[in-house]
Amino acid sequence: VATQVQHDPAYRIRRLLEDLLTEFREPVEVSPSPR
Repeated sequence: VATQVQHDPAYRIRRLLEDLLTEFREPVEVSPSPR
């Protein structure tokens, strides 16, 4: 069952989106914009 979930396109897209969000959120938290 786990393998089927991993192969699900929606699951892969969700993982990619989560990775992108973490990458964008990390730098913002570390160095907030001057404005």
